Amino acid sequence: MNQSIIDKIGPIGNLDDIQKKLKVKRATAINYIHFLRKKGLIKTIYGKNRIRYYRILKIKKPIVGNESFYDIINKYSPMKIATRYNYRVIGRKVSIEETIVDAIETKNVKVILASLALFNYVKNWPLLLKFAKKHNVRKKVGALYELTRRFMKVRKINKKTLKAFLNAKNEPKFMIDNFKSRDFKDIEKKWNIFLPFNKVDITEYKQW
Repeated sequence: MNQSIIDKIGPIGNLDDIQKKLKVKRATAINYIHFLRKKGLIKTIYGKNRIRYYRILKIKKPIVGNESFYDIINKYSPMKIATRYNYRVIGRKVSIEETIVDAIETKNVKVILASLALFNYVKNWPLLLKFAKKHNVRKKVGALYELTRRFMKVRKINKKTLKAFLNAKNEPKFMIDNFKSRDFKDIEKKWNIFLPFNKVDITEYKQW
């Protein structure tokens, strides 16, 4: 049974309604009802004088593609991100390591803040370095990692990767244009970048 037939039946109706809307014989209308019930797409309710009505349930659209970096952030972070659209990734899976870099690339304070929880789920530090190098954000990733360690338990990065983050050259200093931290200047000085967060932002994160 295709969607057009379900649309013709409408959200609710009795047997006579279904027969008239589909322009079929009574027996055929009954067969349609049995078929829909078998598929879990119809619910029987009773109206006045015990007249039987049938409510058509919406067909759930199959989820196409794999999780986007927004889905991954919402999966692992206590701080959730609301998006206007349901983003999906076709043909490949987005890793946690890639998600951290994607979050930085949004230049959105809330998205970057929510993504900090992902540092505790990184399994492949060289892969994180690879994505960070590709997008020229190695120092930013390193600075965010150090910031995260100050208020959250995260997995320990290996020294070789940490050194590669720290020694990166010719990277833009601003994570978000014109945003500087008042409270984490020591991290900014060490990594030679500007953080878009203050202690109040970390407090907001902890409240989620």
